Amino acid sequence: MTDKDKLRYKLDPEGFLREVSIMIHELLCLSNHTDGCGWYYEIENAKHDWDKPYHKEWRSQTKIHYIQMMSEKGISLEKLKTAINAVDYVNKLRGKLWGV
Repeated sequence: MTDKDKLRYKLDPEGFLREVSIMIHELLCLSNHTDGCGWYYEIENAKHDWDKPYHKEWRSQTKIHYIQMMSEKGISLEKLKTAINAVDYVNKLRGKLWGV
């Protein structure tokens, strides 16, 4: 994590964790959002309900995997987002080129 991210996490750990969880879900969730992932059903009036099961699970996994990795490896939130977007792009390209 950068010093800026560390400060944001220190000042508002829950807010930072929620922000990263939303980003991770948007970038990585491959489930069908009609009947496979209830994330969007847990948002009402543009407010995320972090007590609902899908939000709890994504928050938990984000804290375990991403916040810890960001801290240990010194990765900023922006670099994490860039890396995930790059992997997503390569996977889509691979699928177009080789039908995978």
